[in-house]
Amino acid sequence: MEDTSKLCFCCMRPKEGDGKCPHCGSEGKPEQKAPLLELGTTLSSRYVLGKAGRKNSEGITYIAYDTKTGEPCSVREFFPESLCARAADGVAAVPAPGSEEAYLECRATFIELWKKLLRLRGLTSLIEVTDVFTADNTAYAVFSETEERTLRDYLLETPEGSVEWDQARVLFMPVLSTLGTLHTSGVIHKGINPSAFLFTEDGKLKLTDFSIHQARLAFSDLESDIEDGYAPVEIYEEDGDVGPWTDVYSFCAVLFRALVGSTPISAPVRRQNDQMMIPAKYAEKLPPYVINSLISGMQIEVADRTRNVEQLRANLSASPHAVSASVKPLYRRAAIGEGVREAPSGVSPTGAAAAAAAAASASAKPVISYQTDVSRTSIERESKPAARRPVRLIDDISDDEEPGARTKVLPKTGVVSHRKKDVDPVEVLAQQKKLASRRKWLTVLLVLLVLLMFVGLGYLAKVLFGGSGELPSTSTTAPNASSASQQGGNLPETVQIPEFRNHYYDQIANDNYYSKLLDIIAVYENSASVANGLVINQSIAAGNTVTRGTKITLTVSIGPKQFQMPNVIGYTEEQAIALLCTQNGLVMSKQSKYNDGTHVPDTVAETLPAAGATVSQGDAVIVSFWGPMPTVSPDTTVPGETAPGFTVPDTTVPDTTAAAPAQ
Repeated sequence: MEDTSKLCFCCMRPKEGDGKCPHCGSEGKPEQKAPLLELGTTLSSRYVLGKAGRKNSEGITYIAYDTKTGEPCSVREFFPESLCARAADGVAAVPAPGSEEAYLECRATFIELWKKLLRLRGLTSLIEVTDVFTADNTAYAVFSETEERTLRDYLLETPEGSVEWDQARVLFMPVLSTLGTLHTSGVIHKGINPSAFLFTEDGKLKLTDFSIHQARLAFSDLESDIEDGYAPVEIYEEDGDVGPWTDVYSFCAVLFRALVGSTPISAPVRRQNDQMMIPAKYAEKLPPYVINSLISGMQIEVADRTRNVEQLRANLSASPHAVSASVKPLYRRAAIGEGVREAPSGVSPTGAAAAAAAAASASAKPVISYQTDVSRTSIERESKPAARRPVRLIDDISDDEEPGARTKVLPKTGVVSHRKKDVDPVEVLAQQKKLASRRKWLTVLLVLLVLLMFVGLGYLAKVLFGGSGELPSTSTTAPNASSASQQGGNLPETVQIPEFRNHYYDQIANDNYYSKLLDIIAVYENSASVANGLVINQSIAAGNTVTRGTKITLTVSIGPKQFQMPNVIGYTEEQAIALLCTQNGLVMSKQSKYNDGTHVPDTVAETLPAAGATVSQGDAVIVSFWGPMPTVSPDTTVPGETAPGFTVPDTTVPDTTAAAPAQ
């Protein structure tokens, strides 16, 4: 075996003597006490362990040295201290009396999780798992995580603790594709937070920090490992509804942290009294569709939240045409003259996101509000009057404190101390009630003024256009039901065709004005680029003037086509591409699988998802191809696999000229 005596146990790179390491700057050997494995412990006759790093209720991660590749790596050991202890040899794990069943169940979950990640190696934004094995009555996973700079570290180094959206988009959007593939493969992270992202040498982010679900939930056999502020409410519940939407919330919370510079308020606290805000200096820089995406993705209740990564990606990739014209910020006045702008409401880019945004805007309790004067007390809407409670103030982040940790409650007084300034919450609440009453009357007055304006316009139209009571239609925007319904009187004999594309067909069909002027016919087709319910095309171009009753056909999207994953096992790469990509519109990524000599090289070994699973046009699928014939002797084995008796493989290529598998 290679001589590893000169390795630095902090970075597992060679150094001379006991002096300072030229790579990481450490001196001497780090202290490593039980139950941590001793420095220099060798596992599977291959991996030499160094300093222990991240540790939680599931196990311990060590930096290690792979004697086969000659490179540093990381080794994750399954070692739940609440369920087991070290044996007399200081290496093996022994389940605690009465915990044998729980230990074996958690170990099986650990092996299953890391084997799934091993099969997904090659994803650009995922740590590369290289080996999973069992030894010493426990299990180990090996992955190529040697970077130590996390997203959290990076954000704390920036002047304001945040980044601009243009930079965040480049960093985060590739991770969404990887996260979607993980969900398709049955892997829900359940612990996404800024420390779960590592920067690679080329400045990209990789997702790491995986643990079994027993360590991520508040009620399980293991102590919960929950990142407060990034975990949704279902993580804290005994029978919480955990799924892809759980990672959506956490991902949006990390994006919120990156864009705003402060940790989101804990989900259980938000459920009781939602006070999460975006200071105006950040909100003014963010596109409305990004804010809508955060609102939809960070809804407290699962039923109101963005359901999956595909919807979140569509929301964050929205073009100007994908956002309805009705999405406009609402402005109101605050206590002392500063303007406060609430989160945009209305129709969001996709059907599911539209429902979430509509629910958020209709609620009496906004998910996120904007505050323009962050040096003064925030004015918040609440579903019911609050009892005496601390008032949360927002201020600039100082260089010496963690963003998001800025409020100190004085003991027994109930008064908040912030920058040596005390605020009486009862007085503030009284002011808020007065302001709410003023806003209510101002709203009523505004509505009356709008109604009077429409009455006046109707009268003017009647005088100018011979009693028709109709103003001529010159708008090329999609019809708005609320404005169209204001137009009474006789219908005109001609109408100018508006722009129906990129607007929801249901709104158009239910509009009392255009549904009477035009004979609207809908035809439906699948689309991987246009959200479900939006108009893709119209038979008469916008701007043309036609007579009343003219027939117009609107092509409406019903979203991407769904079908069963075809069976391409045994296909060549060319045949697999033709069926999966050309014919069905899937996005294929390729990886190699070890060939023990019994398989035809360069033919499909397996697919993820497997044949028969429901997929949609545009989905990413992973196709594994058998590698080349082995050049080793018949009795040579590969780590993690046992070579069967060597036989001459059948080199007959399967006949794929027959009809493709049923879809």
